[in-house]
Amino acid sequence: MRCSAGNWCALAATTETACVPGTYSNALGLTVDTECYPCAEGFVCEASGITDLTGLECPAEFYCGSAVAAAADAVACEAGKYCPANSIQGIPCVQGTYQPKTQKDTCIGCEQGFFCDFMYSLGALPSQKVECLTGHECPDLTMSRPNPCGPGYYQDTAGL
Repeated sequence: MRCSAGNWCALAATTETACVPGTYSNALGLTVDTECYPCAEGFVCEASGITDLTGLECPAEFYCGSAVAAAADAVACEAGKYCPANSIQGIPCVQGTYQPKTQKDTCIGCEQGFFCDFMYSLGALPSQKVECLTGHECPDLTMSRPNPCGPGYYQDTAGL
């Protein structure tokens, strides 16, 4: 009999041998264990004999490289990044958002009185929000750069 998907059969085998956790195969007739594919990036292959990656996505708030054999091997998303399900790496928060915590699947919109433009804020990390500067206003909840006060106006208090 031909060796079934998710398994391999050595020369003169009397039974199939399952592809080990961290690997899978949808091919028939494998002859050595190295023909089992490493689990694809963004997936977790915890069982033996896996033939299909459907439903095995890396959980949200984590990311998975290749050949992940257990959910415990998934990497927690770093601060300043977010990880939806099936992530292969953390995705940096975009301008106007931030994420101060690890293991999150979304970023937070910058609140009024703050800005979250990390090129402008000179050294702030994507996991931080920066208080609006004096002489400026930050009225918009997704503001990425502070607005300078126009002629005839002033702002002597930070954070507005």
